[in-house]
Amino acid sequence: MALLTVGLGLLFFFSFFAFQIWMFSTLIASLVPLVPPGSNVEQMMAESIRWNWIIFGVGMVMFTIIVTITTVVISHRIYGPAYAIRKHLAAITRGEFEHRTHLRKNDEFKDVAQDLNHLSEILAAKGFPPDRV
Repeated sequence: MALLTVGLGLLFFFSFFAFQIWMFSTLIASLVPLVPPGSNVEQMMAESIRWNWIIFGVGMVMFTIIVTITTVVISHRIYGPAYAIRKHLAAITRGEFEHRTHLRKNDEFKDVAQDLNHLSEILAAKGFPPDRV
């Protein structure tokens, strides 16, 4: 969740930064006719705008990387346990009551895995044969 908050914060920051660049560019464009010919100011303004866009581009690349990593981490915390629970259910239907689901520290669905492990213990204790399950 913290990574998602950071990602949204960066999105807001870089959106605001892009707006500021646009406003600065508009201001510069309106001032260019006032600059005397042959002055270095026009080149300095163009260089400043160019660096602003480079910083914005690097920031957007960083934002994209953070969002991608966040998406991968969150999806693995959900998909991994779902896959393990499906394997456990398949083992129960085959009558393999000794199968247990062990999830990683930060995975979701831990309560479901615990309940499923408890169900397997109960079925094993009652001695159900595989054809009665």
